[in-house]
Amino acid sequence: NIPLPPKMRGLTYVLRNKLYIALTNQCISASPLQLRGPSFQLPASANFHPLEAEPSSDDVFKAVDGAFTNGLIGVSSMDSDVITFAGIGEPLLRLDTLHQASTQILEHRHGAQLRVKTNGLVSLKFGSKVA
Repeated sequence: NIPLPPKMRGLTYVLRNKLYIALTNQCISASPLQLRGPSFQLPASANFHPLEAEPSSDDVFKAVDGAFTNGLIGVSSMDSDVITFAGIGEPLLRLDTLHQASTQILEHRHGAQLRVKTNGLVSLKFGSKVA
């Protein structure tokens, strides 16, 4: 398990030895998890929970840094574990937090690979930033 800041249950979960970061429970339409159908469930070993509170970029960085420190994920000269922004909600709805957290992670964990699992729908407020 990754040590998390207080009230951050749901911030991280692990699936097939890969780290996932949740930024929000909000979604403009059906979430990527909902699109898998009503019978889809993540395995209990993933330790997946809805977010209790939306994290700051510092909360996200601390959780990722903790995952590296505890050996849950790593970067070697040949390979890197991928860190995925996903969860119940749409990560792009927290674009500023996503950008700030990604910058912090890449500045401190050179070689880390980041990806975003999105339904591709964002508000007009962020449309030009995402494009």
